[in-house]
Amino acid sequence: MTKEELIIENTELEQELKTSQEGELGLRKEFAKAFCWYKKKEHYENEPKLEEPSWSEIFVEVGKLLSIQKYKNINDKVEAMDSNIIVLFEDIDNLSEKINENKTNSKT
Repeated sequence: MTKEELIIENTELEQELKTSQEGELGLRKEFAKAFCWYKKKEHYENEPKLEEPSWSEIFVEVGKLLSIQKYKNINDKVEAMDSNIIVLFEDIDNLSEKINENKTNSKT
């Protein structure tokens, strides 16, 4: 490759890198919006500015949300099991009453 070709290729690669970095920053800012991560307002600022979180911070927050969702799912399942157990105990009580009624009816 000639020097001119290398300069052209280098310029294209630098532009591609800049575009990728801008897109990546845009994605991180979208996460910041979703999680309401704003920088503290300075006295002269009218609107709060979005944080520029790292991917590590984003992944930690997503992990917390997944953990909360998993806990909620488990909690819902436990509550459903509790209500099923209550229904079973009611059925057992009803059967016991019927058995007792049958015993008293058969004695007479």
